Amino acid sequence: MQIKTKKYQLDAKTYTPIAFSNVLKAWWWVWLIPAGLLLLFGVAAAIWSMAWLWWGIGVTVVLVGLYILFWYLQVVAITQHEKTKTLFEKYNYIITSKEILVMIDEQRGSPIAWDKIIKIAKNKEAYVLFLSKVEFFYLPFRIFGGDNQLKMFETILKRKGFNDIKTIETYAKKA
Repeated sequence: MQIKTKKYQLDAKTYTPIAFSNVLKAWWWVWLIPAGLLLLFGVAAAIWSMAWLWWGIGVTVVLVGLYILFWYLQVVAITQHEKTKTLFEKYNYIITSKEILVMIDEQRGSPIAWDKIIKIAKNKEAYVLFLSKVEFFYLPFRIFGGDNQLKMFETILKRKGFNDIKTIETYAKKA
């Protein structure tokens, strides 16, 4: 059973929101730090003065803003860096039950074993196969040869143990 897709190039407008939301979800526990700080300043406000609460709100808002800005800039930098240009080249994929071949052209390609994929998500227009927090394959439904290939792909995913495919929302801007 082999599925050969059409060529597809991931663009930065699609990559950025998926990678950014995945990073924020992966580092979920960091959100406990501003909550703890706010609680600490709230206790200080209850004991001493209400001015502590306003300081706490201000510090928390600044920390949350800096944290979000830091990760957003990291993800956007990935789209600009020379070493990660290969993420945004045009590829076609040959998907089998053994591996995923990422093909640059008919002769050159790279195999990706199924055990390298840490999770799979699906949105209304594509499958997203995550290799890390910021590395993934974005496989739109339109690159498959039709409904039969999509069903075959879903069968391969189930056989590989990816039964709990999460549905995600992407906020990619349409060009």
